[in-house]
Amino acid sequence: MLPAEIVESISSALVSMLDAELVFVTIGAAALGTALQHGQARFGPAPGILPGIRKAFAGWLPGNGGPTQTPISNPLGGGQLYAASARVSFGGDAAIVVGSLEPAFPNYRQRLLLDLAADEIAIGLHHWSTEGGQHQFASLVERSSDFIGIADLKGRGSYLNPAGRKLVGLGSEEISELNIADFVAESDRTRLEHELWPFFLRQGRWSGELKLRHFRERADIPVLVDWFYIDDPRTHRPMNIATVSIDLRLMKAAEADLLSLNDTLETRVAERTTALAEANEKLRLEIIEREKANKRLEETRSELFHAARLSAAGQTAAALAHELSQPLSATTNSLNATARFLASSRPESMDLAREAVTVASQQAARANQIIKRLRNFVAHGKASRRLESLHSMLDEALRFALIGADSLGIKVTVDFHQEASVAFVDRIQIEQVIVNLVRNAIEAMADGDGRELTIQAAPAPNEMVEIIVSDRGPGLPTDVSDHLFEPFTTTKREGMGLGLSICQTIVHAHGGTIRTAPNPGGGTIFAFTLETGQEGR
Repeated sequence: MLPAEIVESISSALVSMLDAELVFVTIGAAALGTALQHGQARFGPAPGILPGIRKAFAGWLPGNGGPTQTPISNPLGGGQLYAASARVSFGGDAAIVVGSLEPAFPNYRQRLLLDLAADEIAIGLHHWSTEGGQHQFASLVERSSDFIGIADLKGRGSYLNPAGRKLVGLGSEEISELNIADFVAESDRTRLEHELWPFFLRQGRWSGELKLRHFRERADIPVLVDWFYIDDPRTHRPMNIATVSIDLRLMKAAEADLLSLNDTLETRVAERTTALAEANEKLRLEIIEREKANKRLEETRSELFHAARLSAAGQTAAALAHELSQPLSATTNSLNATARFLASSRPESMDLAREAVTVASQQAARANQIIKRLRNFVAHGKASRRLESLHSMLDEALRFALIGADSLGIKVTVDFHQEASVAFVDRIQIEQVIVNLVRNAIEAMADGDGRELTIQAAPAPNEMVEIIVSDRGPGLPTDVSDHLFEPFTTTKREGMGLGLSICQTIVHAHGGTIRTAPNPGGGTIFAFTLETGQEGR
């Protein structure tokens, strides 16, 4: 029975036996009661009654001493009720309160019936609680994934949960026909008889590893067993034997794999040790070389130097030759022009010669800076960066890149966004990127008709600025565009394919990205991003 049913049954009986006006029971926060109103009994929660009773019995409800009878205001109507209470021995806050219209309530017989009712309620509640606990325990055992069984003191089975039946391959067979020894594998029967079972009988408990048999398959099942007695709660003497066993097959398989791995590792270590003993000098040299490689790798760990790490000495020399070809060609052209001017007898030739020498000197100085910066970049991998004016940097780079472009009739458009004014860069390296991209664009349009070159600077997300170089050349073949930034990829007959690879390396070293895309209406777009911000960030 549920608590409400227990209280209803006993309370209804008390109303009749005591000629009471109300019977009220509190169990913790629950409030249940039976009341008479104009001779009609009703049962159920009585929220209107509880405050009056608790107020009247404040300080000693539920029956921890105090008066045996007290008058209270009748919560069912006018007048007074004479109430008495008794403690219900279930938890810390359970009581029964009875109210009557009779001033002499309760007499001796009524007091005795009230105490008996309190005891009956307590017994009923304890039975309900115990049955609930037993049901929960049984549900837990039935749902457990472990082998759980119970036997009598002679070892005959009386219960085995579903997981246990499944583990040993038992169907609907009657457990009572089996003994504990019947579940043990043949290989452990002797040990069970002469060692384990005598120990259990002496100590009342045994736990350890054991192998169970599978009733349908020829297979032993390693388990971790715990045998123990279940005592009678009244006599405290053993009345059953229980076991809880855990399947160890997965753990054993893992242990076997680990042992196999250990054996393999030990064999490899032994073989390697022998090889090391036979080739100690070779290993020493390998260690030295590896330490050097690790040191170089630590110094060039950043992806900013991906292209430099790929280049061997020959590739680096080729890169230098490619990068220096433009300023050296400009220097040669300027010196040749100087020679022509000096050979001329015209008065203005000396001024033109001085201007040509000045250009040659600037180009030679630029070549020297390129060699120094490129050497430092390859050797150390760190760009010397500071806050630079984009307008000044682009203007200087374009003056060099556009040498000779006038004769090709190329229309050059430069567009600066007002919010793209500075970048945190190594000026020489970024100018070299711009020169490379512009020279590539000029060469791509050399044989075309629509010769338009556009250079733009615009803000980009995440505190970046983007430099965009667009041409109206023939565009890039698909098979080349997919590998455009890889070393030695080129569309030029005499090109080495290092320019764009170096551009990508420099841009990545500055924390930016470089991309290419078709130019709507024909041609190609190259764009790269740079960081903006304060120097030293």
